[in-house]
Amino acid sequence: MDEAQANYDAATTEEEKEKWKERILQINNALMEEEDAYLGYLEEVGNAANQILTNSIEQAFKDAENAMTNNLGFDAIMADMERMNTLTDEYLTNTNKMYETNKMISSAQLALEKTQNS
Repeated sequence: MDEAQANYDAATTEEEKEKWKERILQINNALMEEEDAYLGYLEEVGNAANQILTNSIEQAFKDAENAMTNNLGFDAIMADMERMNTLTDEYLTNTNKMYETNKMISSAQLALEKTQNS
């Protein structure tokens, strides 16, 4: 590029100046094309590095999840906990119903005994 610029500056005729001006434009265009190609390459490298990092992070979280849940996964553990909570609620509801039923039976038995003893 410097050589072409020096030749342009040293040209003595308009024809020579035009020739070197054209050559400088060609060099500039080639440099811009190379720069675009280089920037495209850098973008591809950046995207590949980003994908590798993303995959590594996702795998690390998956490995941690498997280690913490004995390979069942958080979703399965949460589903089991919800099922356990539902069963616990049903158990407590049924226990309360049985308590209230036994309380009514005891009350009825006491009332029956009072009427039989009177």
